[in-house]
Amino acid sequence: MGKILFHLGEIHSVGAQTRERMTGTLQAPGLQRHGLSLVGWSAARRGFFFVRQRPDMSQLLACVAGRGEVWLDGDWRPLRAGEAYATPPEAPHAYRATGPGIWQVCWAAYAAAGPQAWRFPLAAPTVLPVEIEPLRLAIEGLCACAAGPTADEAELALWTQIVHRRVLATLQPHGAPDSRLHRLWTRVNADLARPWTLEEMAREAALSREALRRHCLRECGHSPLREVTRLRLQRAAELLRHTPDKVAAIAHRVGFTDPFAFSTAFKRAHGRSPQAWRGAGDPQPRN
Repeated sequence: MGKILFHLGEIHSVGAQTRERMTGTLQAPGLQRHGLSLVGWSAARRGFFFVRQRPDMSQLLACVAGRGEVWLDGDWRPLRAGEAYATPPEAPHAYRATGPGIWQVCWAAYAAAGPQAWRFPLAAPTVLPVEIEPLRLAIEGLCACAAGPTADEAELALWTQIVHRRVLATLQPHGAPDSRLHRLWTRVNADLARPWTLEEMAREAALSREALRRHCLRECGHSPLREVTRLRLQRAAELLRHTPDKVAAIAHRVGFTDPFAFSTAFKRAHGRSPQAWRGAGDPQPRN
């Protein structure tokens, strides 16, 4: 597509009358597990104008209502309700509110670099149809949860996963969710203590190891073994909050043979130790 309005340079203008709410990795560290860096919504008015010549992130910008335009194939075109503007990293792009009222949009941005960066599946800016209500509700739910006085990491993780899956459903409507992987993760979730290997998971999914890796990268944004770890730590968080079991017992129950390794992984994923996580909640006694 080439440079956009190159005489304007880089523009990041929210506008004086635009209202926004957003959540980043500081408020929700779990965003990083899906490669997300920032999620939010904007009630934009004239003055909301962005030109990115060489962005270091990818983004899905979805129109909920109102009037706005995006730069596509060398010209401005309207972005209508139910459409999304998908822009990969390094690809010049631009968008703006055209008024006269509010241009309501929601958006999810992904980091292009880093150990958990997600590979954006498009090579050039594209306008796509989007199921706007599920994506809007997921983004608003995540932002509201993160802004609450007692944000719950497990709830934030669930909202984040929904946002990512709604983005996937827009970018890859024929590949998300993959039914073979759905069956695989159901099987893994039912037996988290099992020492799952890539070979065993590939057999369960009726795929080669390489095909499983590709499917998982596309759907989850990371490797199959990392997804197993994520499921284990998600279950551990639930058990810590809702059972009185000892930390070592919970670690063993979800497939960690070394309690120290479990505590390290748990703190990396949830931002606090298993003991601190339990102390922040109100575990219910086991019947």
